[in-house]
Amino acid sequence: MSPQYGTGRPVLLLHGGGGPQTVSEFGARLAAELPAHVVVPTHPGFGGTPRPDDLTTISGLAKVYAGLLELWMPELTRGYGILQNRFHAWDVWDHGLESCDAAPAGKPVVRWAALLHDIGKPDTRVERAGEGTFYGHHDVGADLADGLLARLRFSNDFREQVVHLIREHMFDYRPEWSDGAVRRWLRRVGPQHVADLFDLRLADAIGNGKRQGFPANLEALRARIDKVLAGSHALAVGDLAIDGHAVMRELDLAPGPEVGAALDALLEEVIDHPDRNTEAALRSRLRQWRAERGAKP
Repeated sequence: MSPQYGTGRPVLLLHGGGGPQTVSEFGARLAAELPAHVVVPTHPGFGGTPRPDDLTTISGLAKVYAGLLELWMPELTRGYGILQNRFHAWDVWDHGLESCDAAPAGKPVVRWAALLHDIGKPDTRVERAGEGTFYGHHDVGADLADGLLARLRFSNDFREQVVHLIREHMFDYRPEWSDGAVRRWLRRVGPQHVADLFDLRLADAIGNGKRQGFPANLEALRARIDKVLAGSHALAVGDLAIDGHAVMRELDLAPGPEVGAALDALLEEVIDHPDRNTEAALRSRLRQWRAERGAKP
């Protein structure tokens, strides 16, 4: 197998006795179902003669051409045989493939995230009381996916979106979260990524093979998000009613990291108390801090 370049996209060629072969149905399917970033030609008969019913899903295609995937995406195929726990019917390999099939066909970012979301599990598996546990697998998997997608020459924007979804897919919403906690979660995840993250969680749930229904608390979190976004809210420093110039004037500071730290502290307070996001209230808070630290008025 050797890389060939010229189109700006990686093309993997498997050389047989007659030289590079024609594009396989697997490569064409991946190019259509996932984004058309990779074309994968294979040697005729590689992996056996595929049956028509094998080629209707990504999971079926991947299993027919698993040997090629092992060379192309070893981070994915090493999940084969990695058993999970009572919440999953499949090993890590099958779960990733089934989750990819369950993700929306029109959302390539979500489909790639679903395919790769658990590739950190082989590195983090620890058996406790007869159950597989995978603490931190989302962070390990995000780093592995980052390297894999960079190697395959995906665009930086596409890669960053997929990696972000993988890193955030283990969120654990509880009804007792305060509105401030919901805002902090939104600040970290980004409101623009919530729909994709929910789609990933749904695909993850469907792909576990247990048919456990809609993920617990997901609808409740959606309702909380709608409520928070409908009201007054600030999720970033740029949403504050004052800027760095006001901070420098009120605290008598020169430009530097202290200005950013003050803005971050104001944002933390506003996340818990959105009604304080007014110029008058924030300037008053800054003056209070200045008096408490003994600075000259």
